Amino acid sequence: MEMRSLPQQFYRVALRWERLLYRSTAVVLSLLVIGQLLMLNDRVRYLLSRVEPLEGSPYQEQYRAE
Repeated sequence: MEMRSLPQQFYRVALRWERLLYRSTAVVLSLLVIGQLLMLNDRVRYLLSRVEPLEGSPYQEQYRAE
């Protein structure tokens, strides 16, 4: 079995992690863009957003200052 030097091993591992990080970043950015595009649709925005159903309703104070 061939022994590799530490810098060569590090380089191989670093390349794998770099590829993983690039792919992960691409997936996250794609999901972000898709999510933002979905929020343009009123029906979908109502389902995805917790704040959307509260739009237009008056704020009610839950605790009164004594």
